Amino acid sequence: MKKWLGFFLLGIVAACAGDDGVEAPPEEATPVVDVRTEHLICPQVAVIREAEEAADFGGKKASQENLVAKVRLRRLIGDCAYRKETDDPDEPTGIDLSFILDAAAMKGDAFNGTKAFFPYFVAIVDPAENVVRREQFDLSFSFSGNNRLVEKEERLHVFIPLPPESLLQGPTYRVLIGLLKPPSPGADQMSKSSDDK
Repeated sequence: MKKWLGFFLLGIVAACAGDDGVEAPPEEATPVVDVRTEHLICPQVAVIREAEEAADFGGKKASQENLVAKVRLRRLIGDCAYRKETDDPDEPTGIDLSFILDAAAMKGDAFNGTKAFFPYFVAIVDPAENVVRREQFDLSFSFSGNNRLVEKEERLHVFIPLPPESLLQGPTYRVLIGLLKPPSPGADQMSKSSDDK
């Protein structure tokens, strides 16, 4: 009983100590936004159906004899990670997406060379259907020997910057991929020989 009383009195003295016997008010803590992202699914990453195929006729009329090469975007495989402010204060918050674009190209009767190039785009679309970012890249295919079909896996990385309080909207964003339109008759060839300067 005496041991318990001693600790009790010590606690009272410590609580009353301070300037003029008045306890200083506690400092206000800065609120921290803690968003639970473990249950959030990744934004949709998809190939636009109307832009999954393209054919290059060298700027000429579309025909079998004028076909230089054609390409098809077949599928996407990937994953994402939500980057919160608490993960690394020096890095922006948002969604990291890494995926593989699987594509295949076939050369035609008018193909002359060893390489074919097809431009495609990657666009980020927000929940209001606004394109917030769009970039263009090239798919290159190398043909050797008598191979008419070449398959390729293109590794891509997309980052969607979002403030911590907006991370919950992550699943409503979309990443859309598609091939650009082939050149019209009279335009320069889109698929080029590797020997071209």
